[in-house]
Amino acid sequence: MRYLLALVSGWLLFANSALAWNEFGHMAVARIAYREMGDGLKVRIAKLLEEHPHYKDHLSKLCPADVPLAEWAFLRAATWSDWIRPKKDDPRGDRVTGYHRPGDHYVNMPIAADGYMDVVRDLKSDPDVQDIVGAFRQRISEAKLRSATKGDRAVAICWMSHLIGDVHQPLHCGTLYSSIFPDGDLGGNRFGVTVEGKGVKLHAFWDDALGKADGWESDSTTRQAKLYERLKEIDETLRDPKYGRDKMQELTKNTTFPSWVRESHELAVRVGYREGKLRGAVVGFNTPVPTDAPALSVEYVATAKELAKVRIVLAGYRLADKLKLALPKD
Repeated sequence: MRYLLALVSGWLLFANSALAWNEFGHMAVARIAYREMGDGLKVRIAKLLEEHPHYKDHLSKLCPADVPLAEWAFLRAATWSDWIRPKKDDPRGDRVTGYHRPGDHYVNMPIAADGYMDVVRDLKSDPDVQDIVGAFRQRISEAKLRSATKGDRAVAICWMSHLIGDVHQPLHCGTLYSSIFPDGDLGGNRFGVTVEGKGVKLHAFWDDALGKADGWESDSTTRQAKLYERLKEIDETLRDPKYGRDKMQELTKNTTFPSWVRESHELAVRVGYREGKLRGAVVGFNTPVPTDAPALSVEYVATAKELAKVRIVLAGYRLADKLKLALPKD
């Protein structure tokens, strides 16, 4: 484990289009953080986000009529880092997609199975390549920097919100090496399984574990209003005392961003891949999963969904805490 943790700064084996949590999951993290913040901090963040280069294009866009604009912009800020991802023949151009930094979203610490520890030992990382740990360090520094422009600090806040969400998705901190994945499974993006008879990649299953956010292809104010109602519903569920700060031992045990990476990696090993024993099919990155791929058990699905709630709550608490440190009172 010491050796694996030493690689945390260099693993960039994920494909550029990999996500961590879907839109719903990232907004749920932000919703929890928002209710954890005091009014003064909310005002400071709102003023900075108004200076964001995409405030009108994304942050404030599609705001439901009954939702305060400051809250909505904060929720949408959590999804901005995925919104800027280039699409095929993207008409938005460099004004939007120029902000995209694909390697900042993850760190693929290797997971060895089937006697593949020797393969993992031979892997070499590039210390000069950026990953999520370096990215977060850079972004929180920018958010704190009073000499930076308000627009740059607003961009940094968006990245902070998104990266804290990303790092709490276990499969964003691990990639499996085994007899069927000698070159790694790209964080579950080549690991095919079925759930209720439908093929899905393991990474995508975890992204959607809290709930899906369908309809993004034809987004609208109506869709966002429905999404906000679902956010309120899940937020009420996550107010259960069992998700309270006093029940989250990780908050005091792991207080740094690298320790959160280790936390997720350990969950990827133990829960995500079941110590390398989880069965799956090899799937091309851009190909569908066959319906005869091994099925996830009912117990696995239930465990993943509950763990997703805990990870989302932890991410929300930690986001609020980091923003308090980054944006203290003047």
